[in-house]
Amino acid sequence: MGRAALMWIVMGTISMATLGLAIALRSNDATEASLNDLSRKRAKNVAASVSKMYINKLSQKLVSAPNSYSVPSIMDGEASVQLTAVSTDTVLIRTIGTYKGFKDTVKAYCVLERGVPLITAAVALSTGSTAFISQTGSSLVDGHNHSLAGTLDNSHPSTYGIAVSNNGSLGNVSIDVATNVTGKAGSYPDLAVDVATPTISDYVDAWIAKAQHFDNTDFNFSPPTETLGSISNPKITYLTGTCKLSGTQTYGAGILIVDGPTTFTGSSMFTGLVVVRGGAAAATIELTGSSQIIGATFVDGASTVFSMTGTTSKVLYSWEALDTVVKPLTGSNNSVRVASWWE
Repeated sequence: MGRAALMWIVMGTISMATLGLAIALRSNDATEASLNDLSRKRAKNVAASVSKMYINKLSQKLVSAPNSYSVPSIMDGEASVQLTAVSTDTVLIRTIGTYKGFKDTVKAYCVLERGVPLITAAVALSTGSTAFISQTGSSLVDGHNHSLAGTLDNSHPSTYGIAVSNNGSLGNVSIDVATNVTGKAGSYPDLAVDVATPTISDYVDAWIAKAQHFDNTDFNFSPPTETLGSISNPKITYLTGTCKLSGTQTYGAGILIVDGPTTFTGSSMFTGLVVVRGGAAAATIELTGSSQIIGATFVDGASTVFSMTGTTSKVLYSWEALDTVVKPLTGSNNSVRVASWWE
């Protein structure tokens, strides 16, 4: 064999070896890239899985914002979770998933769909300072459970007659007939102080966004030209200014929110939840005549004034009213809706 031929064989062998090495290196690179890609996907899956886990925990009130949490072992990886309150009803869940040194982040903006708030009494006074209570004649505040028709119903637990929140105090209390303020405590008058009352504004802001809105400095329904809902078709109504419901008609069902002094007169009636707010001023509600509220009432302000001067006016707690005409308007209690998801 000639020297030239031998050289070609040697060079060919070297080239094949070089090519084989290159192919092997490329194969190793491809394998490593594939493994890295799988690790990145696993890190993303860890982050997504933990995010969904904490969305569920948030809906069950097992976690809250602002807070940080860690999941040291999940899907052979780990995760850290940060909950941030973006607004009253929105929580950002930011989750970093880690797998074999690779990290991925998932952000979930969650809206708290607040349902019916915790009802602590037939009349709950949430105040930053002082609550003033006046009851005369045969008027009645009853925290025992009632039906939609206003008759006693023992199928569900009772609540207090009147409750004052734990950040307020009692001012002047004038109750003519002690037995006419009754409820679960079994004492007379059934008036509880330092009761944990929900922050009603956390709920009301979301309700107002879905409400029919009447803006008037002196809103007088006698008789009403607008409907405030019915048992079969309840509504959320938001009024700003002075509100007076009077006459002999039934004035509706659902949720009635008033930012201003409120008066029920004559034989006017509302079924559901009545919320009267005063903001920096006193929140005031008065029932006279034979007017009735069947459901529950919240009075919320820097100070609160609850007055009953009617001969047969009544505020009757009713689980059925809240379940029938309020719950359909507010959605499931404390459910969580994912507004946006970012990976």
